[in-house]
Amino acid sequence: EFGWFAEVGINADVVLYPAGSPQIADAVDNSTWDFGILGSVPALIGGGQGIWTIGVSNDASAAHQVVGAPGINEWPPTTLEMGTFGATSSSTGELLMLECLVAAGVNFTANNIQYGSQDELQQLLADNAVSYASLWSPNTHSYLQSQESAEVFCSGSDINLPVFNVLAVREDWAFDDPTLAARVLSVYLRAVGYMLNHENLDKAVDLSRAFYYSIGAPPISDDALRSDLLYRPMFNLDQQMELMDRNFVDGGVSQLDAHFNQLQTVLSFFDDTEEVGNPNEYITDEFLRLVSEDPTLRNFAYQELSTVSNETVPVSPTMAPETPAPEPTAGVPTEPGAAPSGAPGPTDA
Repeated sequence: EFGWFAEVGINADVVLYPAGSPQIADAVDNSTWDFGILGSVPALIGGGQGIWTIGVSNDASAAHQVVGAPGINEWPPTTLEMGTFGATSSSTGELLMLECLVAAGVNFTANNIQYGSQDELQQLLADNAVSYASLWSPNTHSYLQSQESAEVFCSGSDINLPVFNVLAVREDWAFDDPTLAARVLSVYLRAVGYMLNHENLDKAVDLSRAFYYSIGAPPISDDALRSDLLYRPMFNLDQQMELMDRNFVDGGVSQLDAHFNQLQTVLSFFDDTEEVGNPNEYITDEFLRLVSEDPTLRNFAYQELSTVSNETVPVSPTMAPETPAPEPTAGVPTEPGAAPSGAPGPTDA
């Protein structure tokens, strides 16, 4: 949109996925993309398959919601049936559903949950084939707009659960050429700076509307788009490094490490994931540090903000900031595809 990839000598293509699970499968099986944005649950699953988490896209805890079918006004439910709840398998949506049920004290089993895509879940809700389902943005907005009697019963922010979307790379691509990966990351961080600059909020709403229209998403009101941008905090370079800092005070466990450890514990409830191992085996801040330590890339990453910060900004990832930061696209991961060709001239990524 703004030509920032070209400014660092990269030709980037974008590939879209409806959820993180098929995105991981495509990277592992076909090496379709190099640098991606996806939920932390599929990133955890990819952690044992050569996919490394290198940063944090946003905290989508407020945008992940358990909603009810039209006319449902009871929470927590007092009686359960087969398939009372709906979720997208191996996703942050499933994580939220499980945690909301635990927080509400619901005694449930795997038989009480049925799985489907976000589109399928919205249809199941509309047909009252499930009583509750976990949706993420923009599906939350489109569903609630189409079903005025539907209610929201639980969100990640309600139960103090950070729901991180993360930045991920294929191991063979990123570690073969770390400087290329750092350049791609700097472009992403510049876009974050643009979104964090509140002077750009109206333009960000326009970009979001155009994006959703381009992929055939149901119409979403400008108020919903603005709300989505404001209450899903994004993180600049220094804030991401703070989230990923393995300092001795916390026993060498970063805030992001702790989140992934929690994911492993929760998802093992239904044996959805095999044991991946220690987060330091699939999470690294190496590429953030490469950007930060290179004056040119660091300045590039902060170019859309009024000043370049040289101080680490404290972050509370479980709470939306008092001055919330916008985030451009939700629910549909976007990432450059195709590995570097090695040809002279601009780099393909």
